Amino acid sequence: MEEQRVGIHKINLIDRNNLIITGVVKVINSNSSGVILKLKDTDLSIAGVNLTIESFSDGQISLTGTLDSLKYSKSNKIKESFFKRIFK
Repeated sequence: MEEQRVGIHKINLIDRNNLIITGVVKVINSNSSGVILKLKDTDLSIAGVNLTIESFSDGQISLTGTLDSLKYSKSNKIKESFFKRIFK
């Protein structure tokens, strides 16, 4: 039995035309040239041509189209300042 771990995601790319990703929290933005996904601890930007979300359920998304790049970036979480954390 496979153990489920929080924050884990998997990416399966088939022939640069079909992408399946697990561990997706939400779709931040989507259009035919790009998709931005919120994962547990990071964001994932996907660039390509004619990108289409085929399905999204239970944390798994399936995309089709011609994929050009995948890029991770830090989430835009608002961090408290140093002094606010000290003087709570």
